[in-house]
Amino acid sequence: MVNIRKWLATVASCSGVALTACGGGGGSSDTSSVRVVNATLSHAAIDVLVNGSPTLSAIASDNVSNYASVPAGSPALQVNDNATGGALATLAPSVAKDSHYVAVAYGSGGVLHTTVIAEDAAAPASGTASLRVFDAASDAGAIDVYITDPASDITTLSSPTFTFAASTSLQASGFLSIAPGTSSCVCSTP
Repeated sequence: MVNIRKWLATVASCSGVALTACGGGGGSSDTSSVRVVNATLSHAAIDVLVNGSPTLSAIASDNVSNYASVPAGSPALQVNDNATGGALATLAPSVAKDSHYVAVAYGSGGVLHTTVIAEDAAAPASGTASLRVFDAASDAGAIDVYITDPASDITTLSSPTFTFAASTSLQASGFLSIAPGTSSCVCSTP
């Protein structure tokens, strides 16, 4: 059975991330900016160590941290469970100087996985926002995503905004330009 809640948590977390991804101040040192999304269902909060030093703490499930400065290159990131302190995952992403990234921690098959997504993108057109969806539910098969007005009758939707084919690889959509305001995200299997 597909855990749609897990997938929706990732979509909801990353949607907020994508809408605020631009900007955030670059530095003149040899650092990158990384923030973390806790899209897990099994860890109420996670902590992140950068090259062994505690850097981000108590990132609650379905939330995103503030940016942390990390050394450009391939810093060692370790994700720990906040309650137990136990290491859940380690990664060494390639991050460029003065760039912005989001590391997404999510569960699949009872195992914590991570992926890093570059966030720097062109600013959206005036009066619009940009939205990108990340499919962390590789075990869900094909998924259609509808971004719509909350007042819309979802049974009448015919054309998905994004379609993710069945894949064992992680997938991210392109950017969608939308009017600012409240939108609903509806996911279904085709």
